[in-house]
Amino acid sequence: MIMKILKYIPLLLIVASLSCTKVFDAPTEFSLFGNVTLEDETDYSGITVEVYSLAKMDTAVTNLQARFPSVGFPITQAAIFDHREKTPLYTTTTDENGDWALNKIEEGEYNIVARKAGYGWKYVYNVIAATEMPEIELKPEIRVEGTLDAYTVWGPDQHYVVTGDITVPENGQLIVDKGTWIRFDGYHMIYVNGAFHTNEDEVEFIHWVGEDGAEWNGMRINENMTIVLSNSIIKNCSKSVRIINNKNVIIEKIFTKEIKSDFFNITDCDNVKINNTINLNNVKTFYLLNCNFSEISNNIFVSNEDALEIEDTEANAKNNYFLNNEIALHPHFRKMIKISNNRFENNEIGIFCSGAEPSIKYNSFYSNKMSIYLGVEFSSFDSKPEINYNNFFANEYAIYIWGVETGSNRYDLNCKNNYWNYFSNEEIDEIVWDKKDYENNPDFIGNVIYTPFLFTSVDSAGVY
Repeated sequence: MIMKILKYIPLLLIVASLSCTKVFDAPTEFSLFGNVTLEDETDYSGITVEVYSLAKMDTAVTNLQARFPSVGFPITQAAIFDHREKTPLYTTTTDENGDWALNKIEEGEYNIVARKAGYGWKYVYNVIAATEMPEIELKPEIRVEGTLDAYTVWGPDQHYVVTGDITVPENGQLIVDKGTWIRFDGYHMIYVNGAFHTNEDEVEFIHWVGEDGAEWNGMRINENMTIVLSNSIIKNCSKSVRIINNKNVIIEKIFTKEIKSDFFNITDCDNVKINNTINLNNVKTFYLLNCNFSEISNNIFVSNEDALEIEDTEANAKNNYFLNNEIALHPHFRKMIKISNNRFENNEIGIFCSGAEPSIKYNSFYSNKMSIYLGVEFSSFDSKPEINYNNFFANEYAIYIWGVETGSNRYDLNCKNNYWNYFSNEEIDEIVWDKKDYENNPDFIGNVIYTPFLFTSVDSAGVY
């Protein structure tokens, strides 16, 4: 009897093993279909339709926006997707009626691209199985160069290929509409001697890009009443957008990335407003020189060499987030600059002050190598910022004063009523570099006067 039972043990083990094996479901699949036409044509065959994975934003930006939604602007696929930077997952073409279909697409979320040589492209974002595809019409590309008509409108949803330098004539006007692509086919520039503005649209951004990754040569905007540049994606530019002697400058809701120059160079202008921009991996994003009534607010600066430089300019920099920059904010020379409610995190230098007297209040400084550095450049001397009601956390140096006899920083600094995350003079002295840290107590270096200091952090400091 025992031998009979043992005979069936292997079979029982196999049955038990099969009963415990997990059965994995095959991936759920779906189909997509739609229609694409060409403006002023009747044969719509041969249009390429492609399916792409979604673009991913820098996690540093998405994480900080989740914590501080007031800075930048909402990151959507319209702001960051460019099919030329990715490889399609699925591809098909249209028939003569413009119909197309794709089957066996693995369930997920995708961007759809319809494109044809000579017609540019158009996107449909965040497509899922339940999406009803809209009808798409592609418009012929327009190649432009030379002097524009006195009144010129670009767009909407049009592709303009810039094949030579562009000039907007005196008393002329260029309006760029939503969803427009300006593609620079070579190292060309736009000269604006008249009026210029973009039309806002948070769904369809304007793109200023080089053709096939090529660099372009920037813009020069001269002597206008009002300049508006908004809702734009700007890439591949190796020179600056230089704005000179304008009465009103509005730059808002733009995304700049990997710009290799001093990009926005704004000189001798009044009423400058730079709001809700996102700026990644640029050499120098904004440089303001000799401007009045300037406001720089609610912007994001990540991993730039010199994020924001303000020279001899009356400015209010507030509610900005500076992360991982070499120099985050760079004020120099004497006009009044107010720096308030910003967050400086993990920068080499949070604020590089040279020959300036800014008011630095209600900011938060986290893990910077030097939160506030008083240095010397371009014959600057004797910076005298007022530094009050700020929070300093885990910085290598909270304040560092440097100078020489020919370029002194001799004033004692009013740094009272800050929270240092330390509660004794000896501890605070470790994160402050001033006169007493130099041999012989030189006359050209001042002291940091930090008493009285706060024992609790300032709730109203930092980005709100």
